[in-house]
Amino acid sequence: MPRADTRLRLLLTAEKLFAERGVEAVSLREINIAAGQKNSGASHYYFGSKDGLIEAIFRYRHAGTYERRRSFADAIEATGAVVGIRDMVAALIVPLAEQFTGSAGGSRYVRFLQQVHDEPRTRGFARFRDKVDEAQVRIERRLRHALSPMPRRLVDMRLRLMADHIIHAFAARERERRRRRPQRDDTSLFVNNLIDTWSGALKAPVSEDTAREIETASSRNA
Repeated sequence: MPRADTRLRLLLTAEKLFAERGVEAVSLREINIAAGQKNSGASHYYFGSKDGLIEAIFRYRHAGTYERRRSFADAIEATGAVVGIRDMVAALIVPLAEQFTGSAGGSRYVRFLQQVHDEPRTRGFARFRDKVDEAQVRIERRLRHALSPMPRRLVDMRLRLMADHIIHAFAARERERRRRRPQRDDTSLFVNNLIDTWSGALKAPVSEDTAREIETASSRNA
């Protein structure tokens, strides 16, 4: 088998096992066996480590997504004007939705993402994403600027909650689709409602109760 084919088979096998069982529950040796590799060190040879394998899955699955998001980021920056928060949230969500629904293995990939996101060791999978998705970093930087009147700690918290919810929302939707196999495709409605939800949530006013909690936390840390 050509080296490129072997590498891809290992990558897809790892994605499937990670999606089904979680990252920590699967060893490189198990991936080698499931991929039909007689060489016990095949995964290590091609990817170096489990983190290297996870990063390779990101790169493989997101090649088109990153280009699409980069086009969003370039268009936003080219306007030279204030861009609405909804447009920036859409630039984060739409390319991901296209990846999940428009490619072979999209269903498995969203489950893989959820597993990587939820594992304690890989919890901040931004370290994988940031290596290969500079456009998302650019968009999030603009979001932070747009939300800058809000306390930084709250902005950080809301952006983390948004990332958590987007992954889990797509994963939950995929599980539901596999169970019920809907008669009509409501992807556009789902995506637009998700964008609306987080556009509104990011801009939600800071309540007096939350403001007091921020002040209390700041005084404790002073």
